Amino acid sequence: MDNAIRAALQRGVVIPAHPLALDADGKFDERHQRALTRYYAAAGAGGIAVGVHTTQFAIRDPHVGLFEPVLTIAAEEMGRADGQRPEPMIRIGGICGTTDQALREADLLVRLGYHAGLLSLAALANSDDGALIEHCEAVAGRIPVIGFYLQPSVGGRLLSYGSGDGGDRAWLEQQGFDVTAFDLYPTPNTDVIADGHALPFAGGSFDVVATIAVLQQLPDPFRAMAEIGRVLRPGGVVLGTVAFLEPFSSGNHFNMSHLGVRSLLERSGLARIDLAPGWSSFEALSANFWPWGHSRAGRRLSLGWNRAKYRFGMALLDGMYRLRGKPAPGSLAFHFAGSLLFRAVKLDS
Repeated sequence: MDNAIRAALQRGVVIPAHPLALDADGKFDERHQRALTRYYAAAGAGGIAVGVHTTQFAIRDPHVGLFEPVLTIAAEEMGRADGQRPEPMIRIGGICGTTDQALREADLLVRLGYHAGLLSLAALANSDDGALIEHCEAVAGRIPVIGFYLQPSVGGRLLSYGSGDGGDRAWLEQQGFDVTAFDLYPTPNTDVIADGHALPFAGGSFDVVATIAVLQQLPDPFRAMAEIGRVLRPGGVVLGTVAFLEPFSSGNHFNMSHLGVRSLLERSGLARIDLAPGWSSFEALSANFWPWGHSRAGRRLSLGWNRAKYRFGMALLDGMYRLRGKPAPGSLAFHFAGSLLFRAVKLDS
């Protein structure tokens, strides 16, 4: 890599991802594509990343045939801008696909004068870390690689812990996650069936673990959370919900207060813990106790009424504290929460 480009990257510059300009008929608009590149140059961007956004993966399709034209147009406009700048614009191009495709794209970037590639590993969804590293090394042998990340998809590898019927899977995949759905019982959307106290995955396998209303149903949530921490990579995130003052549900073993959730996460080696109250105990009771709570319209009305009562009661409590000249406890909302939301990070070891 050119020393001036390396120095600029190390110093830190703004490098926006270039959008794709389309006309009203959804056709590529070269005039506006060039104008966008000139706009970024005039605005002082330190460089531009072209063909890197997930919405632009389709331009590589041979039937679309826009990958090389889009890269060429951006390179031409950045070349013109370089004559009016104290240092050249940094040219980053997206690289994706299997190793053969990625190497062809890397060679194209070099031919067009790009300085580095931003590597997507979405095509290697079923590869282990060794294969991903080998792939990255092969591409880096053709062009410097920046911003690559050992994950097969944009959002990373996500374990849906206790996925149930997998109703949120499609939405998660739309956000760019490579989802593995795990549960004790089989469903059409379940990938792995096993005991949550002994996950059948290697350590550091996932970037995110999501567990929604599951931990209270486990006989040993501490052991389960330790397993979640084990399969998270360093820097990975666990997020989820757990019942507190919700009524008993079939299979519940341990509803948890905010203090219990914090202890659970800390004892599993997780840090940077964020906690928040979920729905109130009033809403939880109304949704599960009254017969009309089992119809959609009745549930909606009941929840709205009890949410209003809860907010009114919390306002009264806050007013009482103020009258006494004392601030309301910061954890007051936790005292009446039906459920709790949590997020924590596995730190580097």
